[in-house]
Amino acid sequence: MRGELDSQRRPDFCPEILKFTRALRLAGDLYAGTAVLLTGCAVVLLAGCASVLLAGCASTPENPHFRTLNESEIADAVESQTQNRKLYDGFMNTLDVSATLTNESVGRALLDQGARIYQWDESAYANEKSRAETQRAGETEIFLSFFVPERKWDDLAKAQTKWKIFLDANGRRYEGKAKLWKAQLVEVKSFYPFHTRWGTPYKVSFPVPTREVESTTAKLTLTGPVGTVNMEFQPAAGIAPTESEP
Repeated sequence: MRGELDSQRRPDFCPEILKFTRALRLAGDLYAGTAVLLTGCAVVLLAGCASVLLAGCASTPENPHFRTLNESEIADAVESQTQNRKLYDGFMNTLDVSATLTNESVGRALLDQGARIYQWDESAYANEKSRAETQRAGETEIFLSFFVPERKWDDLAKAQTKWKIFLDANGRRYEGKAKLWKAQLVEVKSFYPFHTRWGTPYKVSFPVPTREVESTTAKLTLTGPVGTVNMEFQPAAGIAPTESEP
């Protein structure tokens, strides 16, 4: 009797099990497919990020005529005299400024980077070195990577600009004059890696010899319609001349 009942129930019972089994199998296939798709997307994304990073970290060639500071030494020198300040209005970035004080060590680093990029020989290097030393003897230069979302306020170099740039050192205040650096992004980044395509490169000069600024704590003030930022640069030991200089 039980066998007859079982044989009568089995035709109704098995289809339900088969449906359930197929549903589980389909769900497993979908899960596996999704996992493969996500893995593929992750690989593509990581590959893209890697290519961007490698492109941004492209190394400069060695100078064939004489030995210069290496890339790490150049980067360390620039970074040691670089400051960054940001202003926000809620979640919106209203001002982003990075500044590098060109003291003796930074000047040497930038000079050697130029020698690597432009492949100067000893004569060209000596001329560039003399020009840079003459400039630092009469003024102090600060590089600015300047970003504001509204382009109308990106006018530091214009005569009618509302921005003011001051440098305080040894109890005195000096007003700076900004000049737009008309160079390609890749060239600017080769000297100042922190600069981005969203920023505008400026070189700001102050009427005070660099040696009077680099020997003390110097305060940079940038103030204008969007806001005010302050940065302090601490005195740093210069890079002593070595045999690497021609």
